[in-house]
Amino acid sequence: MKRLLPVLVNILLLAALAVFAWRFRTEIVSGWRLATDRVWPCSRPIAYSLGTFDQQFGLSRKDFLASLATATAAWSQPVGRPLFAAEADGSLKINLIYDERQAATDRLKKLGFDIRNSEQSYDALKAKYETLKASYETDKTGHQTAVALFEAARRDYEKQVQAWNEKGGAPRPEFERLNVLKAELDAQAARLNAAAESLNKIVAELNDMVTTLNRLARNLNKTAESYNELAGSRGEEFQEGRFVSDAGGQRIDIYEYDDRTALTRVLMHEFGHALGLDHSESPADIMFRLNQGATDKLSVGDAAAIRTKCRISE
Repeated sequence: MKRLLPVLVNILLLAALAVFAWRFRTEIVSGWRLATDRVWPCSRPIAYSLGTFDQQFGLSRKDFLASLATATAAWSQPVGRPLFAAEADGSLKINLIYDERQAATDRLKKLGFDIRNSEQSYDALKAKYETLKASYETDKTGHQTAVALFEAARRDYEKQVQAWNEKGGAPRPEFERLNVLKAELDAQAARLNAAAESLNKIVAELNDMVTTLNRLARNLNKTAESYNELAGSRGEEFQEGRFVSDAGGQRIDIYEYDDRTALTRVLMHEFGHALGLDHSESPADIMFRLNQGATDKLSVGDAAAIRTKCRISE
């Protein structure tokens, strides 16, 4: 029995170790990959797969996958080896998320606005915003005055009705006059409600402009310029995309893009972060901290950065 005890202890320890390894297999594999990537960077392609795919963008899955392929191939070309691999269960999840930020841009485009990451687009939208906001403020003041007058007339009408009710009822001429007055108040209320709906539509358009102006201001480094919504807030500072690495794994979330070239550019930028590249201070680079370029090609600086990361000499 004494001889069997050490064997049983070893078996129990091995079983406990196996359970621990199985329970934390994802974290162990992730930690091992991080360690090996630091020692042998770019030695193994990063496996990615499609996660959330919101069809409200109007983009087909085929076209999105094509943009993913273009973006990943761009980083592979300077080092002469594949840095990414599309796999059904790839750990790097790519999510296309449609929320109020993209919706605001889409609504403005339907109204005829040309929304691009350019000074010209920003200045044109800013001018239209300021003109519409000034008109809205004037209309809102007029509407508030009309509502105040309506409320005063309604209270006077209700006071007259109450007075006659306390007397047991109004004579027919007075009764008919009050009915005419009530019809006029009802018609006025309908006009005021219609005007309020029109003002609310203008507020929605102005808030869409605010969302887009703040995004453009951020991308164009106009840090001193920001705009506030007229009613409520839509959440965090605008980001077209982001790379996240946390306890839940790694993912790239794409929130907004102007066109296919812009989509590919944002994907390239976030894939660069997935490779471990930091922001650049050169506006010509895909990895520039502000997304204000118009190309989906790596710059000389981007190519040099990935070769350095992968320890490949010129």
